[in-house]
Amino acid sequence: RLINALGGNDRLEDIPSLSFKKGAGFIHNPRGELLDLSKLKLPIRDKRRLTWGYHIMSGHVEVIETSRGCTRACNFCSMNHMYGRTFRPFPQERILADIEDIYFKRKTRWIFVADDNLVLEPARVTALCDAIIARKFRNLNFVAQCDCITMSRNEEMVRKMAQAGFKTIFLGIENVSKKNLKAAGKGDIVEASRKAVAICHKYGIMVVAGMIFGFPDDDEEDIIENYRFLKSIEADTSYCQILTPYPKTAMRQYLLDEGLVTNPDDYTRYNGMWANVKTRHLSSEQLQYLVWYHQQKVMGWWEPSERVRARGPLWTGIWIYAFRPFLKIYLGRLLRKYGWIGRYEMHLKGRRAANIFRDLDHV
Repeated sequence: RLINALGGNDRLEDIPSLSFKKGAGFIHNPRGELLDLSKLKLPIRDKRRLTWGYHIMSGHVEVIETSRGCTRACNFCSMNHMYGRTFRPFPQERILADIEDIYFKRKTRWIFVADDNLVLEPARVTALCDAIIARKFRNLNFVAQCDCITMSRNEEMVRKMAQAGFKTIFLGIENVSKKNLKAAGKGDIVEASRKAVAICHKYGIMVVAGMIFGFPDDDEEDIIENYRFLKSIEADTSYCQILTPYPKTAMRQYLLDEGLVTNPDDYTRYNGMWANVKTRHLSSEQLQYLVWYHQQKVMGWWEPSERVRARGPLWTGIWIYAFRPFLKIYLGRLLRKYGWIGRYEMHLKGRRAANIFRDLDHV
């Protein structure tokens, strides 16, 4: 309906759940009813889509959903405001038909599962994996997002996931501090995180560890401790973010009440890469710098694991034997010439440039 409205064939004001800018303000339409997922048709997958051409390494990648919503209580996440605190799975036959369309018609071998948390119902995931295994797809690879608690408690499910073709899992580890985990609504998942990573590795699944820095009581030592923990669990790679006060979240309201939000309304920087908050011990500028600095000092140069090398021998070979040696020399020279602050300023310049989307200038 939005596309139709943009073409003049519908009214923005009549589209349920839509928010849009009008004049100097925003209009928020009433929330619509949740869709019956069993009635949704398969997606149109051709060059009319924005996602045409996405890839992992040199392989084309497609996106599917097997469920919508999440029942977890993470208070920094905006998912509950999309669907409410609900979980609705697609029918298994519909998921399989989607996979077959991607595999046979689109000739695509990499699939990103866009569910916010694939494994909320372990029995469902195990049954889906059994069905995928039974179809004997060759060289079919899945990437998904999962929670540490479920993965740590359901080893048989993880084994089936590996057998079905799940090659990479993003785990929301978030933080090593029990106080920060409690503040985030996660509970004490430190040991579950360790176990989840170990079980994934046992069955050859690569792990991307999601970490968050910049909780209200964080100081420099907390940042260092978080990186040391990340290094100790031996995740294959990581996705490190700075706590972002996303609109409508409980975390945002708390941070606003505490006077810790430094950027309340420039949403172009609400991508996890920028410090939009300060802590009780660090300014937003200090937080931004220290998260970058200690990533260099504690984590060091990325060393691809055997799992990563097996998945992408060409690309990891280029990194190990060409790109990394070049960067060590190049960045070493910059460090000697400009120091850490100078290198950091160059880093920020690149990040600012990456935050500008010239292809949207005509929109």
